Amino acid sequence: MPTREQPSSVQAEPAIHPHRDAEIVAYVSAGSLTHRDNMGHEAAITAGEMQLISTGSRGIVHSEKNVHDVIEHNYQLWLIPDRPGTGGWVQVVDGELRVAGLVLHPGDGAGIADVSQLDFTFDADSEVLLFEVHMDAPLLWR
Repeated sequence: MPTREQPSSVQAEPAIHPHRDAEIVAYVSAGSLTHRDNMGHEAAITAGEMQLISTGSRGIVHSEKNVHDVIEHNYQLWLIPDRPGTGGWVQVVDGELRVAGLVLHPGDGAGIADVSQLDFTFDADSEVLLFEVHMDAPLLWR
């Protein structure tokens, strides 16, 4: 499950690109991001909001653009459906988190294959995203 942290300033032209066979979760932590796709959807996602894009086997062509004069900051998590096993994904937006011997900082994420071993320690006020996902890897990665 790739995750991508991407700050952006105002863009002149949106980058139009395709996706297929994935569930994409976008979380905006600052600013606003405008989404447009080939199915006629258009929406602004603002700080603290999430968007789920289900691309399906036929796919989707879309763009996302910062149309404001404020720096926009978002995270994207790309989930591939139909994977065996249950696990978790934690993404640090702000603050600091310790899990399974790792210290995670803003922008860091970790996949946890054995959710019975989840033990989080927060060393400061923190904002994190936690997802239950299917995983076929028997280990933790960062």
